[in-house]
Amino acid sequence: MILVTGAGGKTGRAVIQALISRGAGVRGIVNSNTNAQKITALGAEAVLGDMGSLEDMIGAAEGAAAIYHISPNVHARELEFGQTAVAAAIKAGVPRFVFHSLCHPQIESLPNHWLKLRVEEKIKESGLNFTILQPTPYMQNVLGQRQNILERGVYEIPYQPSTLLGMVDLDDVAEVAARVLLTPKTYDWATYELAGPEILSQTEVLHIIRLVTGKEIALKVISREDWCARAASAGMPQYAVSIFYRMFEFMESSGFWGNPGVLEWLLERKARRFEAWFRAVGNWS
Repeated sequence: MILVTGAGGKTGRAVIQALISRGAGVRGIVNSNTNAQKITALGAEAVLGDMGSLEDMIGAAEGAAAIYHISPNVHARELEFGQTAVAAAIKAGVPRFVFHSLCHPQIESLPNHWLKLRVEEKIKESGLNFTILQPTPYMQNVLGQRQNILERGVYEIPYQPSTLLGMVDLDDVAEVAARVLLTPKTYDWATYELAGPEILSQTEVLHIIRLVTGKEIALKVISREDWCARAASAGMPQYAVSIFYRMFEFMESSGFWGNPGVLEWLLERKARRFEAWFRAVGNWS
């Protein structure tokens, strides 16, 4: 049995699906009945609990062979959740701990990165048998633009068209996670950067969107202030809104990518490129 924390989000569901497709038993800790239904539909066992509660986390971890720890995206309690997960692994006697971090956690100007680095530090101090995975931004993030692309013929971005990103397919990341979790000893004591195989400007991303859809999609740059106002009005916590503003600012000024060599070594194949992924994710006509 493998425990996945933060199991109801898109990363958790992708990892659960990858594990179950390989015959693994999976338990997920989630914070709502809605998220419980999402993961039980995939074949996982759901436990309702608070990732900040040591008691809840120990209960969820009992009998697990490994923990795959995912913190909720851009969360102010990131370090607390990580420390609690580590403590629960120790108290429940879980022999392996795999942390879903992110690429370049050492960027101190981005608090969501810096907090993940602090969690990595706590894991390494704990004495646990660990593996750390550090993916770049997901290709799946583009799906947030599906309605704009299909209904308005617009691809909106909160940074300049020249911004360079090295996106990775979440399903490739989940495949690596499953391999690491289900192969004892081979990947112990390691930190792996999981970067996509291309570094694309937003103009190049638009070109692929136009190619696949067959439509003259427009590229629209919106201000970061407008993006943040929309996110806040949709219910995003102010902490997360402020972090996204800084992330977009950093991406525009410095870009964000890594080297795909480690990902492809772990996959034992080429990583999926953006055009192939975009064609595969749905009907764009």
